Amino acid sequence: MENFRNKEVSWLSFNERVLQEAADPSVPLANRIIFLSIYSNNLDEFFRVKVAGLTHLVRLGRIDPDLIGGTDPQLVLDEIGAIVKDQRTRFEDLIAQIVDELKSENVFIKRYTELSPDQEIFVQEYFNRKVRSHIFPMVLDFRYKLPKLKDQVLYLAVELLQKEKASKYSIIEIPTKILPRFVKLPTEGDQVEIIFIDEIVRYGLPSIFRMFNLKEYHSYNIKVTNDAGLDLEDDLDTSYVNKINKSLKKRKQGPLVRFVYDKTIPEQMFRLIYTKLKLGRIQFLTPGGRYHYIKDFIQLPSLTFLKEEERHVQLRHHALIGKDRILSVLKKQDILLHFPYHSYDTIIDFLREASIDPKVETISITLYRVARYSSIVNALINALRNRKSVTVIVELQARFDEKSNIFWAEKLKEEGANVIFGFSEMKVHSKLCLVTRRNRKKEIEYYSTIGTGNFNEDTSKLYTDTYLLTGNGEIGREVEAVFAFLIKSYYIKAPEHLLLSPVTNREGIAACIERERLNALEGRKAFIYIKMNNFADKDLGEALLKAAEAGVTVRMLVRGMFTLHLDGKRGNGNIEARSIVDKYLEHSRYLIFFNNGDEKVYITSSDLQPRNLDRRVEVSCPILHKRLRKEIIDIFEIYWRDNVKARILEHSLANNYVQAQGEEPCRGQDEVYKYLKAKNEIREKSPRNQFN
Repeated sequence: MENFRNKEVSWLSFNERVLQEAADPSVPLANRIIFLSIYSNNLDEFFRVKVAGLTHLVRLGRIDPDLIGGTDPQLVLDEIGAIVKDQRTRFEDLIAQIVDELKSENVFIKRYTELSPDQEIFVQEYFNRKVRSHIFPMVLDFRYKLPKLKDQVLYLAVELLQKEKASKYSIIEIPTKILPRFVKLPTEGDQVEIIFIDEIVRYGLPSIFRMFNLKEYHSYNIKVTNDAGLDLEDDLDTSYVNKINKSLKKRKQGPLVRFVYDKTIPEQMFRLIYTKLKLGRIQFLTPGGRYHYIKDFIQLPSLTFLKEEERHVQLRHHALIGKDRILSVLKKQDILLHFPYHSYDTIIDFLREASIDPKVETISITLYRVARYSSIVNALINALRNRKSVTVIVELQARFDEKSNIFWAEKLKEEGANVIFGFSEMKVHSKLCLVTRRNRKKEIEYYSTIGTGNFNEDTSKLYTDTYLLTGNGEIGREVEAVFAFLIKSYYIKAPEHLLLSPVTNREGIAACIERERLNALEGRKAFIYIKMNNFADKDLGEALLKAAEAGVTVRMLVRGMFTLHLDGKRGNGNIEARSIVDKYLEHSRYLIFFNNGDEKVYITSSDLQPRNLDRRVEVSCPILHKRLRKEIIDIFEIYWRDNVKARILEHSLANNYVQAQGEEPCRGQDEVYKYLKAKNEIREKSPRNQFN
């Protein structure tokens, strides 16, 4: 399949773009550190999930039908290994470079061998008071089995050289789950000096091992990555919640996928660990530097007072300026909220207003990932206490958020909410909220919120997402039908407006693509604009290539995985793809079709890949008002003009930046903010607004 590449390989190309941001000298140092930590965390999750899945297929001798660009999972693993090895070299170089650049900001990261006398006293006291009680060495011996090492835990492998005796070896868990990874050292003057908790543990090792009469000792960071997949038991007598809880416990004991170690570790010591951990069974043995879990670097900017790039001051939507009641506005017009440019307080206000409005009868919502201290959940609890009927669809298989979702689900149940746990075989990934209200005429009014991202006020400050708020009754009744389908699990009639996975989403999108192709063949103007997190569907990819060959202008903005192999051989030069990695995570998803001048525009919770289209509950919602359709198209075109943070997605995976050829620099995220802010300024200057 020469027109498509493997999706895991394309994901690594996305993570390469994150690494590019960490290396970019035009990015403030604090943000470069954050990008470096994001790269590290992304790669860990990639191994826990994607590589673990491929390894499982190899062990079973199976072929995954979703594998694109190569049907043998072992060949894919080999390619992943080569790419990760290449990226690792640059990653380690970047760590050293950033640690060196911190010195120019008067920030110094010190090893335990570099401490001043006063700092030695401080570290000794810190070790004795806070660290020592959490240190429990496991002695390594060829004769005995080594307990299983845990994922997301950092270890020191320690070589103990004794006087006139053979060396001993030990593994120590560094207590980063209990204590901070970085500790500020006492200093004179205005410079900041920091030490890793790893180094404090190293400093205290002689007191831990004093019984061994040490001549000297050496220590080396190691970590393991385990399979994080959920293995749900097929037990009819076990509730869905209990299945998830059981599976979460098993996750901690998942098979080993990767072993990362300090490349300076002695050969004999490595061989002992290799034997005890049975590392011969895994493919990914990764030599690294002195420190691992670089994701913890995300703590450094706040600890060192490094200045991050300023984020935009969030806006109140122009239609709500001077308005007290959101539902009253939605009776007259639909609005689009674009986060993080708009304030998420509007969503909280929407739910708060619904919770205290005496005429509101029901609130229904889907929750996939919620904030740690969720105002969304608190608003729902307030609605319950005000005698509203509240239904919450909670997705228990939101990866790495399962525990949090179970906690919030139980809290809502305690307050009297009707909590539904979706389907064990199909994730509910749609982002829906429906409020029903009975007006003075005893008629039911519908107010819907349909989005591209989770109901999560924390991530709304970091992710770009778009929500439609509408009082349209036709849309509301279709959203109500989706909730009925989720609650009662019966067949749903195909909605007229919404595209619903797994029922009509794929077919609806394919029909829109085909309509553009036919219009182009008849000599009419035709274009398709797509903005996605991931694109990895070969059927829709083939349809887009055929449309481009017919003369349709196809433009695609894809942040992450992109499996189309654009080498110029197909598409007649009419299909282009770009990716933007910037200070906000691009998460909003748009589908835009020219449709002979009567544009069809959708916002969607669904990426274009088989799992979203065929094996999840997803919703693509049409934007019915022409003014709002233009707004989505305008925003897409602003992003397409980006010549600062946009990269070209093509066959070489070079991630070359879009070049500004005599044009003014255009940074898409900044320009979108200016576009939305201008709407507010027009509204604020309006004479009508003076009387609101």
